[in-house]
Amino acid sequence: MTDLTGIFVEDGHNPHSPPISLHTFGYGPEPDSKLLMSIARVTPGGSFYSVRDNSQIASSFGDAIGGILSVVAQQVILTISVPKDAAEIGAKIVTIHHDKKTEISDGVFQVAVGDMYAEETRDIIFEVSLVYPKTDDLPTLFPHAIVELSYFDTIKHTLIGPLTCTALIARPNNDDLSWPNCYVAIQWMRVRTAKVIADAWQLEQIGDLDRAKLKLSGWIEEFQKEKFEIGSDEPLLDQLLVDLTGCLDMLKKTNYDAYVENELGVRMQVSIDDISYLLLS
Repeated sequence: MTDLTGIFVEDGHNPHSPPISLHTFGYGPEPDSKLLMSIARVTPGGSFYSVRDNSQIASSFGDAIGGILSVVAQQVILTISVPKDAAEIGAKIVTIHHDKKTEISDGVFQVAVGDMYAEETRDIIFEVSLVYPKTDDLPTLFPHAIVELSYFDTIKHTLIGPLTCTALIARPNNDDLSWPNCYVAIQWMRVRTAKVIADAWQLEQIGDLDRAKLKLSGWIEEFQKEKFEIGSDEPLLDQLLVDLTGCLDMLKKTNYDAYVENELGVRMQVSIDDISYLLLS
């Protein structure tokens, strides 16, 4: 049985996908614990749980799920740069929207992502300037950025990387506009919203409420247009819009007082001194 399990796992496993882990559970007073444990050990990260009665079901599955959600990658580092050919004609990394970015050399940035859990994803947005290579044999896609990933694999106990991916951008010799990538557009709107709220908070701190309201209302209008253009019903966008309009409504209150609901649904009055905190929460 364990041999068949190993063959099945290896035969169906894509070398470029995460490793498969098997978790087995033995029910009752006399399960074949040796067999179940052997099956679990066929794959990296597998585990066996003995469930003798109903009272142990919740804790056994809880431990298994906790193991699945454990850290699988440590010291995750992204290195972002532009290819040499693109850099020679003016391409460069404009900015990286992450608070743990550092420029390790001219035009080369590193982002310390930290640890990552199984099934977890991270989104890091960066901007790169576009270039148009003046050649007769212009390729359909031109490389504008190189992203390298390295990390420590906690399951295999080994360093991985650097794994390299090249960002290619179409630069056709015409005026056609491509449709926006919905996923990238959503993440960009998230980043922009956080920046607008932070800027509005800074303006509120120096008493420039008119500019703070103008910044929020301007982005809300643009936000709604962007949301309509990408045609997304992503709940994240709805929540961001609620946060933006909530911040703007608070700034518009007479005498700069506002009412907000706490986690229990109770409406509380807050003054202008509290707005700075609410804008960032």
